[in-house]
Amino acid sequence: NPHARLVTRNVRKILEQGGGLPLLFPKFELGFGYGEKASENEEEWTQDSMGYTPQIKVGHLLPHVELQVMNYSKQDFFPNLQKIKNRDPNGGVHISSCDLPAQLRIDDPCFVVMLLSGSEGEPPKLVCDAFETVKSECGVHVASVAVVCTDKQPTPTFSSFDLIVNDVERNLSKMVDTDDGPAVIVLRPDGHVESVIPITDFQAQESNLTNIITEFIKQTV
Repeated sequence: NPHARLVTRNVRKILEQGGGLPLLFPKFELGFGYGEKASENEEEWTQDSMGYTPQIKVGHLLPHVELQVMNYSKQDFFPNLQKIKNRDPNGGVHISSCDLPAQLRIDDPCFVVMLLSGSEGEPPKLVCDAFETVKSECGVHVASVAVVCTDKQPTPTFSSFDLIVNDVERNLSKMVDTDDGPAVIVLRPDGHVESVIPITDFQAQESNLTNIITEFIKQTV
């Protein structure tokens, strides 16, 4: 088919030059979510061409944000990390937040528990303890990720996490409605958000946080 070959050549040329292809239906190509319903105030014909504003919402894919892998990360244990090339002249590793469960998968399907710290401070101890308990007792592969927002290197306190990434512009934190406080995000193996848990709801109740994360994971398995 001459037309198909021409289209293929043109697409390949665009991609080789670092370009991209326009999205025809951005709301559904990027913002797909389980159980999504159109607003009563929206006309049906507008759905195909609606714009897309990234948000972290239960049932939706985690949006793309470019993240820098930080010290104390166990990145060598994860051969499937999709590193973004030519980003850091100093040799730093950058990855996308998209499809983290697949990037952190080793053999079996992987859940991800992610701390959005929302600040430069130390990770809450209750979160570190809860993540370690979930990983050891849940019965499925669970990887832990800490998202920090700082130009400084993380302290050894973060070493209990499998991956520490820097979101210096706080793009991920801006996408979740937790009043700028820390939150835990649970990601299913298919990359969809299973739950968003504001840490302020638990204070020092590590056992409650552990139980809630475990229940969210078990109801998916």
